[in-house]
Amino acid sequence: MISNILQKVINNETVRYVVSGIFTMAIGVGVYQGFLLLGLDYKISNLISLVAGKMSAYICNKFFVFKVRNTSFSEWIKEFLRFIFARGATLFIDYFGLIFLVEVVEFNKIYSKYAIVTIVLILNYILGKLIVFRKTNDKK
Repeated sequence: MISNILQKVINNETVRYVVSGIFTMAIGVGVYQGFLLLGLDYKISNLISLVAGKMSAYICNKFFVFKVRNTSFSEWIKEFLRFIFARGATLFIDYFGLIFLVEVVEFNKIYSKYAIVTIVLILNYILGKLIVFRKTNDKK
């Protein structure tokens, strides 16, 4: 039973998602740390890093993870709008979660970023799989 669950959860797509997630997390955290080193406030640094990470995530998820090819421009626009909606929701979790961990819980700014990114990574996979990157035959 456990092996069946593991086979459903750990597959080629989830492995590609983890690799893609590590790449986009490195971009996001790197941009965040870079702007912190330049003396920018952590909230502004976080917002810039979120935009950079989300854009790289769209490209990675579309072409590398879910391998969705759109047959028309309007199909691509719909997909991109679903992405903006889904990632906009997790952006709020990412942005305000970091503020909560840093200011309320008083965690370290860098460790807080890693914790929030991990939570958001899981949520983004679920939303990407179910809402954003649906193959044509998956649409209901």
